[in-house]
Amino acid sequence: MTIAQLVRDIKALKVQGAEHVALSAVQAINHMLSSGRVSSFASLRQRLLADRKLLEAARPTEPFLRNVLSYIFHGFEETTLEEMQARVRSIILHFSRGDQRIVAYGVPLLRGKEAAYTHCHSSTVVAVLKAAHAQGMRFTVRNTETRPLYQGRTTAAELAAAGVPVIHFVDSAMRYALKQCDIALLGCDAITPTKIINKIGSELACEVAHRRRIPVYICTNSWKLDPHTLFGYDEEIERRSSEEVWSAAPKGIKIDNYAFENIDSRLVTGIVSELGVHPPRQFIRAALKEYPFLKAFGKRQKSPIRP
Repeated sequence: MTIAQLVRDIKALKVQGAEHVALSAVQAINHMLSSGRVSSFASLRQRLLADRKLLEAARPTEPFLRNVLSYIFHGFEETTLEEMQARVRSIILHFSRGDQRIVAYGVPLLRGKEAAYTHCHSSTVVAVLKAAHAQGMRFTVRNTETRPLYQGRTTAAELAAAGVPVIHFVDSAMRYALKQCDIALLGCDAITPTKIINKIGSELACEVAHRRRIPVYICTNSWKLDPHTLFGYDEEIERRSSEEVWSAAPKGIKIDNYAFENIDSRLVTGIVSELGVHPPRQFIRAALKEYPFLKAFGKRQKSPIRP
């Protein structure tokens, strides 16, 4: 797949999910680096730089993608083709090992649980739930549909295909779905020192869970930490087309269609990453200790404040 096609698919949500977007970008860059269609690496530089800008502009709330691109492109002017290819291989290995470790840390959290709640679609959360079920744990998943694009249906279908019992709810039944659960697992698209950013509706789920003393765990790769927010910058929240919510709405109606929202990290019990299970503040310290280069990626212009 070309970078231009990938960008179109990301914008159209044919490629979605922070990890899938980042991995697809890495694979597309790897194809460019390995294709042998250019006479020299120098002749490929300008094309690579232009494609990086296209990828970064495809979705605003994608620190995982930005971190991956920063890792590949750091010191770009002095980097050789072989060094970039080695970085790509390192990232692909990070994805694979990271997914395995997150599942290993996440599965024990479901031991003894009768019902787990989730919202939207996270391939990482689905992997944890499927692995726990495969290991003999018996629980029901109660999930919400996640309007306007119904990504929750993807979650329900994938779990049901694996034999996991699922009860599917409309978004407005979120409180009812949650109050009969004893754990909540959510994915995320970005992490800041004080917030976790996930699909719209996620903070409501966390507030309900907190009130009912239901533990909430965020299952994610640690590279979703946005290093720019360590310097006081804001993570931009994507606002999508009103057509997704109501096509041909009557004149005079304004539609806000934010794709994500901030979750106060105080509502979160722990972050399950390839580094283990940590309370949010401890997670930040653990991620920067394990990957000190993330902090070096953290300077850019301020983004507008979003809900």
